[in-house]
Amino acid sequence: NYLTIEREEKYIKFGTERLDSVLFEDTPIARAEADIKPIKVNLTDMIRDGILKQNERLFLKNTHEYAVLNENGKLIYDNKEFDIHTLAAKLKKVKAERLNGFDYWQIERGENRIILDDVRKMYRDRLAGKF
Repeated sequence: NYLTIEREEKYIKFGTERLDSVLFEDTPIARAEADIKPIKVNLTDMIRDGILKQNERLFLKNTHEYAVLNENGKLIYDNKEFDIHTLAAKLKKVKAERLNGFDYWQIERGENRIILDDVRKMYRDRLAGKF
């Protein structure tokens, strides 16, 4: 869709011809794929659907520090309740009050630790029917 303003008849004709010759190019940019937001999910969604478990330990990446996940998606650390973002910032000792906790917390699956953001991505894929 276009909106043009022109008062000269010959330029209106040229502009119309030019617009009529434009072809849609089916590309990620033309489809605005960068603007598509991922499905919003939170820890309580993942607990409800069995992806995470109440009382499961979440480990701060590259440390032995851990917190325990409660039923409402909060972490218990030092007998206090925190969201994953605030506790990540606190334990990393950064100036920011919050960090993206999905990038800093890991869960154990067997012998491996998996970053929480990867778990969230797999869960989103499942919700979207990708697997």
